[in-house]
Amino acid sequence: MRSTIALHSSGLGPWQWKQLQGEVIAPQFVRDTAEEEIADVVAILKAQKMTAHLVGHSYGGFIALKAALQVPDKVRTIFAYEPVAYGVLRTPAERAD
Repeated sequence: MRSTIALHSSGLGPWQWKQLQGEVIAPQFVRDTAEEEIADVVAILKAQKMTAHLVGHSYGGFIALKAALQVPDKVRTIFAYEPVAYGVLRTPAERAD
């Protein structure tokens, strides 16, 4: 079965996703930086046998998008609901333009 990795907003927690059906992985964000949380999600994605669905709300949407950029071959679909910052998806070179 293909996993869904559900990433919560900064004001909530993994319980935000308790009504989702199927194999749902909903980590708790407890790290000091977004980069550490992204690395955690990348590690979860790499551990999956099949590509996974990423679902993220607000801060979780931002983390989902950034993680997907690092391991696009491990992501089947992305659903980002109100991600906090589309601008951060650009590379430093793109931001300099």
